[in-house]
Amino acid sequence: MELKERVQLLAKAKKEPKLQEIEIEMCKRDPIYFFNTYLYTDKNKTLFSDDTPDVIPFILFPFQEEYITEVWKSITQANIPVQERDPNELTNVFIEKSRQM
Repeated sequence: MELKERVQLLAKAKKEPKLQEIEIEMCKRDPIYFFNTYLYTDKNKTLFSDDTPDVIPFILFPFQEEYITEVWKSITQANIPVQERDPNELTNVFIEKSRQM
């Protein structure tokens, strides 16, 4: 979702409580929607020029979406009793990262 669309959505939701409820529910159900619609990040000054705003929309890369999906599955599966869990679904997630991350 582009910045202009984000701003329009927020302005509309401010005026419409029903839309606020819908957006909150969508964010609860889909963390990727939440990230791509509502989160922002500080720009990396080594990657972006000076004319780029200091705060920019946070848009997930495909590998980040995959990671969030796996973590979300693990979290939601953990809330289901062991006997009722899908045996094909992972409940543990291994995260490989460097020390600096």
